[in-house]
Amino acid sequence: MTPLRNLTATLLLLAGAGALAAVLLPVAFDGRYAALALAATALLLFTLPGRRRRRGLAAGSLVRPIGIVASAALLLASFWQVAAVHRELEVTFRHASEKREATLYLPRTDGPHPAVVVVPGPGAGPRTEQLYLARILAEQGIAALIYDGPAARRSTGGKEGPPARHEELADVATSALRWLSRHPEVDPAAIGVLASRDGARVAPLVARNEAFDVAFVVVVSPPYESPGEERLRLAARELREEGFPEAAVLRASDLHRQLLAYQRSGVGGRRLTSELAAAAERPWFDDAGLPPAPPHGIHRHRWGRYLTLDPVEAWRGVPCPVLAVSGSWQHEVDAWKSHAALREALERGGNRDFDGAVFGGVGSDGLRPASLTPLQPRRMPRPVRGLIVQWIHDRAAEARGPQEPGSASEPARSASSTPSGQGSTSSADAGSRHS
Repeated sequence: MTPLRNLTATLLLLAGAGALAAVLLPVAFDGRYAALALAATALLLFTLPGRRRRRGLAAGSLVRPIGIVASAALLLASFWQVAAVHRELEVTFRHASEKREATLYLPRTDGPHPAVVVVPGPGAGPRTEQLYLARILAEQGIAALIYDGPAARRSTGGKEGPPARHEELADVATSALRWLSRHPEVDPAAIGVLASRDGARVAPLVARNEAFDVAFVVVVSPPYESPGEERLRLAARELREEGFPEAAVLRASDLHRQLLAYQRSGVGGRRLTSELAAAAERPWFDDAGLPPAPPHGIHRHRWGRYLTLDPVEAWRGVPCPVLAVSGSWQHEVDAWKSHAALREALERGGNRDFDGAVFGGVGSDGLRPASLTPLQPRRMPRPVRGLIVQWIHDRAAEARGPQEPGSASEPARSASSTPSGQGSTSSADAGSRHS
């Protein structure tokens, strides 16, 4: 086989290894670095000295040194990317009588830095789910503290049961904020919270907590309904999409309303139990998201508190700047309705400092949907992360007040943090921004 054919095979192997790493690795793990390392290893194995021919492939005199040098360069690049852009510290903070495990991502530049606490929602799992976002922020000069959500059960050691109350999670986030404000590399005047989806129901409770003065709030795909109302709407939509008759949709919706009323008041449990038992025999029951029996006792009370939280009402009284970022490619939340509800609630409370942006081709978590192309990894598009990063830096500068040019408190970030093309554009990757 000629050196040219060997080189072609090597390049194909390189591309295939990188694509495979990007597809198989989870979103929380930044596939750019792993793809470089995997491709380098594959390329090195392909070009290592060995038998002159193996299965008809010959390592030509030109291909071998090129492959070795390229693989070494790729490995160095992968390690350099991981080490050069941020620092990662395993830390603990105290909430009440418990110690909570957390990970703090710090920029490589000199501090003090603006910072965020990434607030998990009641159904959030281990903090590795937030690694990707935390690394993006640290690369752009913003410290980020992430910790395990209630579903992980690693930090709390709790048992399975009803979701954690939003108020309880807000108290945990406030403890994390107070700990972060004492870190020597963090600017205590420029600390905010960042949350997505159900965590966005917790964010306003944190911002309203008088125990800590939050500088700003960033929410991704914030819901405008209570969890119970959202569950009812999504269940009805699921049944319609599955082709069930409208009578089944109405019956399931009625049972959801009865369940919500019972969880709120505790009245009507016996009747609801018999109606759920009868409905369980229906073909639509499994797709309706209904339990086989209603919860009782403390479980009923906790479910009721969780399902009836009104997120719009919670935004009233939030005094700090708020940024809402949503994607138009999402089914759970109507982005435009959500942003309008947040703006109205904030204005009713006297706060007009609200910015919102809706991006095309982006899912409810701020990432590209996995179904765009089979080999396209889920990543936060550059305009989305650029807007978030720039907005945080701007609000942090406002919170810390006027600074002397070149002072140590002046944020250091790369030029790529500035979003390009802000405002309404026709690009699928850009957002329609309203403020």
